[in-house]
Order: sequence, then structure tokens, then C-alpha cells
Amino acid sequence: MKLIVKVDVSQTKDPTAHVRRVLSAAGADGKVEEVFPDLRSGASAGLVSITLSEPVGVASRERTIAALRADDAIVYVETPSTRRPRS
Repeated sequence: MKLIVKVDVSQTKDPTAHVRRVLSAAGADGKVEEVFPDLRSGASAGLVSITLSEPVGVASRERTIAALRADDAIVYVETPSTRRPRS
């Protein structure tokens, strides 16, 4: 399962490390990487991509998303929509 998280860069210097700590506290594991690693200002600063380890159960997924949303430094958590194949 993939998630996109926006971290407030004014509250943490390392968005990926912060997201890893939140995931670890929630008992989740996965690949965490910053979408634009060198960007520290602007609307796209602090975007982090998370790919949760498979398989992810419903309870585990909900607990992980709730922990991310409850964190003060995290602005939002989104599940990217799948792209439709071109005809």
C-alpha cells in the first residue's frame, strides 16, 4: 500500500526520519523516501512517499493512517489514486 504524506518542514529538519519514527511507534514498516529531497520551502517541500510492507491488514492500515494523521508535524495523509490505462 502506498501513501503520500506532507510533513511541515518548519517543525522537523528531516521529514523521512520523522515519518519513520511515527510508523515505528504505530508498529508499521515500509519504505520511506522524500519526493523532493532538496526542497525546503514551497508547497512541495516535505512530501514523503511511503510504501508499506505487504500484506497490510485493514486494522493495521487504519492504525497506521490514524497515527500519521494524529502527529502534529504531519499536515495530511493521502492514498494516491490509481491511473486509468490509456485507450
